Amino acid sequence: MKAIRVIAMLLFVNFSWAAETSPQTKPQFQTCESTKEFITVFEFLRSEKGLELTGDLSVKVASDVAKGCSGAAKRFILSVKSLTKTELAITDVIATAKEFSLRDDKTIEAFNSIFRRAFAEDGFDLDLASALNLAKKLSVEYKGNVAVAMSDFDIIADFCMARNNLDLPKERCAELAQRVAVMSSKHGLAVGSKFVETYRYLVQRGGPALTVKDALLVAEQLMKDHPNAADNFRLAYEYATAKRGLAVSREQAILFGKNMAAISTLELKAE
Repeated sequence: MKAIRVIAMLLFVNFSWAAETSPQTKPQFQTCESTKEFITVFEFLRSEKGLELTGDLSVKVASDVAKGCSGAAKRFILSVKSLTKTELAITDVIATAKEFSLRDDKTIEAFNSIFRRAFAEDGFDLDLASALNLAKKLSVEYKGNVAVAMSDFDIIADFCMARNNLDLPKERCAELAQRVAVMSSKHGLAVGSKFVETYRYLVQRGGPALTVKDALLVAEQLMKDHPNAADNFRLAYEYATAKRGLAVSREQAILFGKNMAAISTLELKAE
């Protein structure tokens, strides 16, 4: 009985080893200049005025950042320089920068760009907590292409704040830009430019002629359905109002357009 148990254990070990070293399950590795990353961070912490970190703490921080592989030091330093311009405590600056150093470059670029716009006086001028929260939602916490989210955010921010466009209060523009930017994660498509195009059509006098408030609501709903839902809405509205089409009222045409837009996508069932 004991011999049988030994054989069974050997078979299990051999099977486990074979499974772990199988070409199909072989892990992929990236080479990292970990020492270079450590030195870069450590020297930065030692020379940067205002951080006031002890030697032991600097070593620990540099070691943690080095785990982020090549490029981590650059992401850490950029994040520290960006965050130290705020009222954030140094301990929170270091902790946040360490977290960001483990992300990719595009994510950190998105965070820094969105944060600057959200926090700056000539941007949305939000308080520190709100600006950080907004920037994180569209970068480190974002489930999708952060480059697309950043682009959509900028497009809506520019459109909303411009005097010759919406010219809405800063806080409302920040909320709108965030809501529109997160929509790309649903379908994996950019929505910023399409949103602006759709809004402009909705307020046209020769078209639906909606109020600013209603046009924004409809444009948001169309983008939630799918960016192409706006095309379905437009075609449906124009057909519904045409004499050779449905020849209905403007209100009925808008409702018809919304109904057609709502069925712009069809979920395919797995066979």
